[in-house]
Amino acid sequence: MNRVTRPLSVLLTTLAVAALFAVSAFYPPIDPSPRDPAHARSTGTTVHDVPALARSVAEAPLGQAVRGRSGDLWADVILGKADFSQIAPGEIVPYKTFNPGGVAIDRSVTPGRAYVWDAGNSRILGIDLEKCYSGESPCSADIVIGQPAASDHGACNGDSGVQNFPDRAPASAETLCGIPDVSASPTEHKSLASMAIDSNGALYVPDSYNNRVLRYDDPFGSDARADEVWGQRDFSGMMCNRGDFGSATAETLCFHADSNRFVDGLYGAGVELDADGNLWVADSGNNRVLRFPASGSGEIAKRADLVLGQQDFRGTAPGTSMRSFHTPSALRFDNRGRLYVVETDNNRVLVFHPPFTSGMEADATIGSRLNNPVSIEVDPHDRGLWVNDQRNGMVELWDWGGSELLAFIGKPSYEPQEGSGPGFGSVPGWPSIWDATGIAFDTHDNMLVSLAAGPQDVLRIPIGSQGDLRARTFQADKRLFYPPGEYNSQGLKGLRTPRGVAVYADQLVVPDFQRLLYWNGLDELSNGQEADGAVGNAEWRPRADCCGRIKVDGAGRLWSLSWEGRHFIDVYQLPLDESSAPIATLWTNSESYPVLGSSNRVQTGGRVFGLAPSEGGRFLWLSDTDNHRVLRIRDPLTEPVVDVILGQVDATGTKCNRRADLRAHQASDRSVF
Repeated sequence: MNRVTRPLSVLLTTLAVAALFAVSAFYPPIDPSPRDPAHARSTGTTVHDVPALARSVAEAPLGQAVRGRSGDLWADVILGKADFSQIAPGEIVPYKTFNPGGVAIDRSVTPGRAYVWDAGNSRILGIDLEKCYSGESPCSADIVIGQPAASDHGACNGDSGVQNFPDRAPASAETLCGIPDVSASPTEHKSLASMAIDSNGALYVPDSYNNRVLRYDDPFGSDARADEVWGQRDFSGMMCNRGDFGSATAETLCFHADSNRFVDGLYGAGVELDADGNLWVADSGNNRVLRFPASGSGEIAKRADLVLGQQDFRGTAPGTSMRSFHTPSALRFDNRGRLYVVETDNNRVLVFHPPFTSGMEADATIGSRLNNPVSIEVDPHDRGLWVNDQRNGMVELWDWGGSELLAFIGKPSYEPQEGSGPGFGSVPGWPSIWDATGIAFDTHDNMLVSLAAGPQDVLRIPIGSQGDLRARTFQADKRLFYPPGEYNSQGLKGLRTPRGVAVYADQLVVPDFQRLLYWNGLDELSNGQEADGAVGNAEWRPRADCCGRIKVDGAGRLWSLSWEGRHFIDVYQLPLDESSAPIATLWTNSESYPVLGSSNRVQTGGRVFGLAPSEGGRFLWLSDTDNHRVLRIRDPLTEPVVDVILGQVDATGTKCNRRADLRAHQASDRSVF
């Protein structure tokens, strides 16, 4: 057998990289219909073969994997993830986050205990700030809530792979869910959680995609199992309004609905406690705020006794009046008992003065020029209300009346227009507070700001307790989860965005974000196995634009496109090892190549999305995507010359359909085609 063309069936039965998130594999259907063609397609059998396979599946205990049986077409091994239930990019570790969506601080100890809603990993990281501030970066979580371990696990309710599709895994007292069950990719949807801590140190959490509020009585001193739940009948419930999506009650919650689908997939929900111990919930999907009353003994009822934003407990419609909400995402009380509610989609903060009654009108608003505010925090020295003005790229301090801006962070001057500031040059990476998701204060008057998007971190910004803040320029002085940057970690166990696979001899090569990983010994691979090495090593990036799609030729050479097919093609001799370096590099859009039989030269566009070397490497085919053509390069490693052009009439043609600048399906003027 030619070792370059090892049968694909071997690869499919020994490998499932991160792109294969295993469908219906771990919890297989117990009794599929023998006449169900869809089931036959999913298993690779004919309709007549289904009864035998169904009997085989039915014999397995519920929840037991049935992989490894001939013809099942279920992946047997997954690399880049600990198991088939995980989908988060990279390697999950206790010192990195993935789309952090909020931060709260227990100020009963000095400088505090921080809780970070690590949305993409469906968990909360609990951090002793004294240890974090005095130790080396990155800070590592002291406790993890929502997952069975601090590393490798980040699934919603233990199964983000939805292996029992179409049914979601039930929630429990030990799980959280920070991502939706349906999205374009794990990186494109987030959730925000505005958490609260009572005077006893209990943590209250809006469990985003489980549509419930959880209470952890002593998270640092006991286990990470929730002690109370609101919004669901029990800890297993997770559906919006308990499954009756359009019918809210005084006992249900729905944090996600069509009315609050932000453009970028951000969803917010919040909790707060008043001076009497009542629990208040920003029920964002139902466009309302609920109050769950506390008894004289401190027990909080599971049925709300007051609603704001709606006229009764059945209403869910959004509105713009002073009696209505559209996506209430966070709420806080000041020392005078006034309630402040962030409305993300209405770009405002509503202020309610006591006494409170159901359906009452707000007394005031803050922020006529806010843009996508998502969280708020009361200033610890009673100077006003801090507002996370997310899309304007600033955190702002407003006086209690909302008429005077007292301070702002994130830009050199107050610019209430969409966009970020220049970033904080005082910390590595120059992060800005664009896409800030939450704010909180420690006892040393530092503001902690959680950041999704690029930084994937929590910043510490000294604010201070005295002086005129209007004359201050604020700078961050610490990143809690840096280095490295970006979401999760880029170790040898995790994959971020694998762009292909190649097998040569007994080695598997996977191009990942800015690196090539390789595993030796295909027959011995196991779930979540660490790669044997990388081009460079786990963290070093030898080429900023490496690595895209790959192909192997008959001479054992690996041809690797750059990231997104930009700039270059690297050629390596296989097998790879720690000392591997390109034996040749072809520069694509920065060099031109002669065309056989003419004086013309051609240069590729910005992206090359496909490549195919011939068996011996004499020819190289490239899909010159932006120039709407396919090129064949003869002798690419010695004297490259273009000898075939497909898709255009000659070497000068670069237009879509040989004539137009636009793609055919994008053109507004059909006459150009």
